[in-house]
Amino acid sequence: MKIFVISHKPITVELGKPFEPLYVGQAANSVSGLNDQTGNSISSKNSFFSELTAQYWIWKNILPTIDTNEIIGFCHYRRFFSYGLPVKNLFDVTKINHIEKISELLQNEADVLLATESTFPLKQHWFSKSIALQKLKFPWQSLTLFEQFELEHDKQDLLTAINLLPNEHKQDFINYLNGYKLSPYNMYAAKPAILENYFSTLFPWLFELEKRLDLSSRDTYQARLPGFISERFASYYFNKVHRPALTDVSFLS
Repeated sequence: MKIFVISHKPITVELGKPFEPLYVGQAANSVSGLNDQTGNSISSKNSFFSELTAQYWIWKNILPTIDTNEIIGFCHYRRFFSYGLPVKNLFDVTKINHIEKISELLQNEADVLLATESTFPLKQHWFSKSIALQKLKFPWQSLTLFEQFELEHDKQDLLTAINLLPNEHKQDFINYLNGYKLSPYNMYAAKPAILENYFSTLFPWLFELEKRLDLSSRDTYQARLPGFISERFASYYFNKVHRPALTDVSFLS
């Protein structure tokens, strides 16, 4: 089992097995260790694709070399699977037997590990904005994934992305976005064949979307559109095609 910790800054704590730091962005140039700039790489797209440049690198350079029964996963330098245990810092992360915990979760019929599902609470500015959008909601109501995206981004970008999806996914993805639950963060763990099939769908789609949009003209947050859309697609895809097990994710201070 190997869980890649994607980071754009140095990780100074020895995390131990099954973790392997994988550096992206500026850290890929300045920190010794595994990075996404060698071999078959899209590291130059990091400002748009965020952690996906590391996942692409694993797909193209590491997955073909991995035993078919080994579990490969992804987390972030500040987000780790925590299995309901108290995790406040990297030292807490090192105290957990992650191999044992993940192996227990991926038993029986479960074949992919995802973050526990979240629902989006109402943000203060949604109430006033919803009037203009003619979708009035009140403070005790949750947002659908479509509504949450529209609040934070340009909904037309999402509609453009959906239109570019293979037909087998278009309507089902729309139905999913009209729901309320999301396994966030682009964090998952599974066997290589499962990841291979997912990445073979994800990346050609996102590259086609990139051709249709001028991401370089956007601010640094909105330029990360492929990452935001993929976060929603991953949650949809792994729930549609596979049998996920869910576990908590802790956000480290």
